[in-house]
This record gives sequence, C-alpha cells and structure tokens, in this order.
Amino acid sequence: MKKSYFYFILLFIHTNLQIKNKQKLIAESAYPFVLFTTNDYYYVITNSNYFKIQKESGNVANVGTQSLFSSSNYVFITDNLNKNYINKETDYYTINYNEEISFEEISINQKPNGSPSYVRIGGITQDNNFLIYGYTKDNNYLLFVNIPHNNRDCITDLKVNEHLSCKFIQGKNYICAAILDSDLHLIYLEHHFDSSEPSNNYLQLKSDINSSVYSNYYSLGLYDTNTYNIKVICGKKTKTIYCRFLRINSDLNSNIIR
Repeated sequence: MKKSYFYFILLFIHTNLQIKNKQKLIAESAYPFVLFTTNDYYYVITNSNYFKIQKESGNVANVGTQSLFSSSNYVFITDNLNKNYINKETDYYTINYNEEISFEEISINQKPNGSPSYVRIGGITQDNNFLIYGYTKDNNYLLFVNIPHNNRDCITDLKVNEHLSCKFIQGKNYICAAILDSDLHLIYLEHHFDSSEPSNNYLQLKSDINSSVYSNYYSLGLYDTNTYNIKVICGKKTKTIYCRFLRINSDLNSNIIR
C-alpha cells in the first residue's frame, strides 16, 4: 500500500436500491483500510485509530485507538465469511470487531529449515487457513506461504515483482496477474498442501499467458466475483484505470468477456 494521508470519503449504500453519495470528514490519518462486515456498521482502521460508522446514517458510533501498526508494511486479508486478518512483518492476527476493535495473534509454526525469505505482496483465504503470496528475496521466484503452517513453496522458473495479484479459483487451482516487462501476464497455478506430509507439497506452473490487452500498464489488481471462475482484472495507465471481466475455462485458460 502506498504511503499517503487523505480524508476518508465514504460511500453509504441505502435501502430501496437507492445509492447516495455522502461525503463526510472523519479524520486525517494514514494507512486506512475498511473491514468486511455483515452488520450495520463500517469499521475503519488507520495507523492510530479505528472508527465504527453507521452504514445508514454515516454517523460515527465509536472511536478508539490502536497501536498494532503505524506504517503501510502490512497485508490485509478477508475471507468469504467476512473474517478479517492482518499480517504485520512476521506476525499474524485475527481482527475482531463489535463495540471495539481487537487483534488476536495467530500462532504459526517455525519456518522449515532451508526455507527462503520472501517479500509478501498479498493474501488469499483458504478454509481455516490462508496463503501469503509474494516472491523470494534472492531471486524473485513466485512463492506461496501457508499460514499457520509456514510451509513455503515456490516456482523456480517464474520470476515476478511487486506488480502481482493472486486469487483462488477452485480445488488446487489459482490465478495470478503480473506485469512483466510492461506486459500483463495471466499465470495459472496448482498448489497442493498437506499439513500431515509437508514433503509432498508443491506449487506448479500450469500456464503463463502473455496478454496484449494491457500493455504498458504499471499497476494492476485482480478481484473475485460471486462466480468462482469469473474474476475482474484492473490495470492503471497514466491516470486512468481500466477494468475487464475475465472468464477462466476448465482447462485453466481464460478470455476477456467484457
């Protein structure tokens, strides 16, 4: 996440399918993110405070302080049940919310001997665990880390960088979007993880598609939809962001559908 200070501008969604924009100054603070929730409140966490905000009215119901993180050096993760997690350096936490925000540390295993150090980019939830993805520090190999087991699997013939976004598809299949040499690559992977037999775990490259749809783009994001094989891919060029729907076929190929 880029380091910046800005005013929170929240979009409140009202009933009867009417969407109204209400801009309201909450605070001037850094490194904010919004928790995924199912109740009647938004929960916004910044580098020093958290805010509980009524979705309907936009009123601030509660303000508190937090000291867990004070920089952009974190990865925020949420799952389909709206459980929220944060990875700060080598520590992992579940984020609990109700009247107040609290962080419950997750105990993880020591990394196996000989495991590579890595640069983390993002996270993917998977059942009761989640994956941190990124690349190895020594040679930029694409890497998955299973939490809490701390098992690390990488692909030694695929080098990536910070322009990377990965999502779960189905079964053992994953997709990553990456910008390599100014071109968008769609990377399809198979990740096998068995906590009882770590030696059998692997991360395998299934295909690497160099797409001409997004050439000369310098940032990207990959997003889930309600359908497991439909993703949204967005790329930024100059000051404009372009987004398209991506359909993933059964043979782990894909096409832009809109």
